[in-house]
Amino acid sequence: MIQLKILDEKEICKIYEEHVKIDFPPEELKPLPMILTLKKQEIYCCYGLYDNEEFVAYAFFAKPETIDYLLHDYLAVCKNYRSKRYGSRFLKLLQKELKDYQGILFEVESGVDSKTEKEKQICERRIAFYLRNGLTKTKINIKLFGVDMILLYLKIQGLPSEKTMSEALNHIYDLVFGEETHRREIFCRIVEE
Repeated sequence: MIQLKILDEKEICKIYEEHVKIDFPPEELKPLPMILTLKKQEIYCCYGLYDNEEFVAYAFFAKPETIDYLLHDYLAVCKNYRSKRYGSRFLKLLQKELKDYQGILFEVESGVDSKTEKEKQICERRIAFYLRNGLTKTKINIKLFGVDMILLYLKIQGLPSEKTMSEALNHIYDLVFGEETHRREIFCRIVEE
């Protein structure tokens, strides 16, 4: 039976050490103490996906109570369970679990900065996965600590304007990183086509 579970501090620490640090490059990792502090401040939440008690996937989000949007931080299926549709099922369960929110913002590497063709293909596959699973590509581009990102949106209750999403994103950045770091290291812009 597939089950979604809110992770406690001990589980977060274990998953961070055994999975997050392996699944994501070092430059994308928030320090564990920062994650735990944000969770204690109630502006961060972490979920695990279990199949018959087996841990198969995880998702970490910034979730300020002051706005109706969450910001995806990490989402991954554990190595031995990839390509078995757990990622798709996880996204559907998260939409049901997080039903009180308007939607989830996903920063995803655009692939523009890729140093190799393999890196570029990984970015393209990740974007394609999210689009196949109901996320919408927005017109918002982000330069996040020097990395080019695009913003995807997972609708839960509504599809807001790009301006509303950009404002929500900037508000979350202020809370998570602090206003000074945000203004110095993160740039959001709506690309008019």
